[in-house]
Amino acid sequence: MSEGRTYSSYHLDDFQTCPRLWDLKKRWSENNDGGHGVYLVLGGAVAAGLSILRRGQSLEEAEQAATKVLEQRADEVGSEWTQEGLLKHILAAVRIGGETSLGLKTILSADQKKYGHCRPDVVGRTHDGKLRIVDDKVKLKLDPKYIDETLSEFCRSNQLYEYAWEVGRFYNEQVTSVGINLIICTPRLRALFYPINLKPDVLAKWAVSAQQDFDEMAAIEAGEVLPRLRWKSCTTRFNKPGTTEKALCVFHTACHELAGDESKMDALYERR
Repeated sequence: MSEGRTYSSYHLDDFQTCPRLWDLKKRWSENNDGGHGVYLVLGGAVAAGLSILRRGQSLEEAEQAATKVLEQRADEVGSEWTQEGLLKHILAAVRIGGETSLGLKTILSADQKKYGHCRPDVVGRTHDGKLRIVDDKVKLKLDPKYIDETLSEFCRSNQLYEYAWEVGRFYNEQVTSVGINLIICTPRLRALFYPINLKPDVLAKWAVSAQQDFDEMAAIEAGEVLPRLRWKSCTTRFNKPGTTEKALCVFHTACHELAGDESKMDALYERR
């Protein structure tokens, strides 16, 4: 990867989905979060608790840290959940997630150190001294038949490759070992550790491709080129709630009905 400007994997995900989506999201958001607030709070609270456990502090201190996050972000949860009910899921997830064996001899960072744009949940060394990165993924609900598909998606994620690239660059070592700590709250509470072996040549190709996207993103921000639209992404791969119909991109109306005229978007979207 060259020394040009870089962006986080979240920005890269949006850009690769559709450059116009990525560009609009920097200035606009939906008038509501689409019901996603509860999942963000769940993940944030569990992450806070697990970070405390991995620093050698007690389960009680970890539960206090997780509870504090929920209290601070309670307004993001929405009306469907009570704080008490969600807290039970959070504390159970912290307990079972903290029991997962990550195959590490030492932990170098537990959501403490930033590498480039990213802050992995765990960076450590295995018993043979090699670097390993672990990412916690918390699911409020996941049908067992979708577990393999979910884990496969993580294997191909920009986030995973970003972590390996940035951590490896920091320590000047190849990172070939990454793990997913998948924590599922319902229908049955469980935690699964899924090791992933990265091939250095594949990681290097990802870095070249990512930098090409980063260069285009920087050019868009500099006003040198316009963000392209990817029409195939106007329909997402997710179903609308309670239906088999595919959901549309959140900016479908902005692009297809307003022709991208941002002066008309205030009635439908919120400015960031």
